[in-house]
Amino acid sequence: MASSTPFSILLIIWLSMVPPLCFSESRIFHFQDDARPIIPLDEFGFTSPGGLELILSHFSHSSPYNHPHPDLYHVGFFLCPRQSLTRLLQQLDNRMIECPLHLNIAKSPLTFRLLEVGRSGTTMFMSVDEDERYTLLLANCIQGMKISMDVKLEMFNLVGHGDFGRRNYLSAGEKPLPRFLFLFFSAYFALTLLWTHLLLINKKRHAVFRVHFFILAVLILEAINLFCEAEKFSHMKLHGFLVDRFKVVFYALRSLTESIVFILTVLISTAGPWTFLRPFSLPEKDKLMVFFIIIPLQIIRNIAKVFVDETGPFGDYRFTWKVVFLVADLVCCFAWLIINDWSLKDMRSQEVIIMINLPKLSERSKEYFAVVKLYVFLTRAVLFAWDSTMIMISYKYVWITIVVSELVTLAFYAFMGFTFRPDQANKLYHYSLQIDEKDQEEGEAELAVTMKMVK
Repeated sequence: MASSTPFSILLIIWLSMVPPLCFSESRIFHFQDDARPIIPLDEFGFTSPGGLELILSHFSHSSPYNHPHPDLYHVGFFLCPRQSLTRLLQQLDNRMIECPLHLNIAKSPLTFRLLEVGRSGTTMFMSVDEDERYTLLLANCIQGMKISMDVKLEMFNLVGHGDFGRRNYLSAGEKPLPRFLFLFFSAYFALTLLWTHLLLINKKRHAVFRVHFFILAVLILEAINLFCEAEKFSHMKLHGFLVDRFKVVFYALRSLTESIVFILTVLISTAGPWTFLRPFSLPEKDKLMVFFIIIPLQIIRNIAKVFVDETGPFGDYRFTWKVVFLVADLVCCFAWLIINDWSLKDMRSQEVIIMINLPKLSERSKEYFAVVKLYVFLTRAVLFAWDSTMIMISYKYVWITIVVSELVTLAFYAFMGFTFRPDQANKLYHYSLQIDEKDQEEGEAELAVTMKMVK
């Protein structure tokens, strides 16, 4: 068998650094003169009974110089338990085994012995009767032989009536997601109605400002985004794929929602607690941070997230896009925390004025800054560690990470809405006017002094 050292080492590094996820979408793979000895294709969490379907077309191979008539019994697909994959790759790298197709670790091997060259539409089936998270691999144990073909892959679990049940294309760890996502959509829809009611009853009291409508837009976008995500998983459950037009709309909506949410929380955090009422009047240093760091990185983050979602777990450049996504996300969060620290310092510099005029303002603002830091810590560090732990415990509970993340986000929105609800904003607005008048008077005095010096 061909030496697999560079490729196996790269795979082992990838498996050790990136938390494994189960994917369910039907995928198409193209191979052109591919001589790799082992090729991981996809992963799936099976619940008995389950299976997979492979449709091969345009199959051809080259005959190596030392094997003019190669035996295709040594080429084929097989399933490997996810927890055994790293050990298998290490054994291949150390040349402890020659062909994994013929080992006990290979489940349901499908060899190419009877495969006809050039034939299109050859279908292969594998049945799975164990609850396990498997990786599908293609093994080529003939040194120097190159393979060309197209492969369409569908993995599924069967629901009801044994082997004749209906196909469910969601991995075992994704099955509860449509139900939970629809519940979160209902919660955001209820919050949208409640916030609209607060805006209507407080509009005549001059306690409603533009940023309150900004928050309303965020709630509407979150509700629509969660509804689309629930529909996405429901469609994947039944059909195993998404229409390209729906993908474009879904990714555009999700990117817009995440960017607006992030920008909103940054704006509320800038230049002191009263900035909630005049969020676009940013200090110069905050403008530079928002427009030259946070917004561009949010765009890069969203693009990277699309490539991560659309690329299979072993796809080309997936690891690179995953790193880009994590780095952009972390830098955005650090910039957000820096703005929070600046705002906290600005507030402390005027703490005496705040405590005299609005004693509750200082307390609420400090609570908000603390909650922002807690939210960043929970959704980035804790949930990442939780996700890795849950996958190690059982692949069937991957959905818990998404549900907990949505719960934390919903709680953060609820706290932010309660803290800055319209009836409370009126007092902050009056204080904001006092600050603006004071700044304007100081600016006019400085201008007068400067004009006298010029004369």
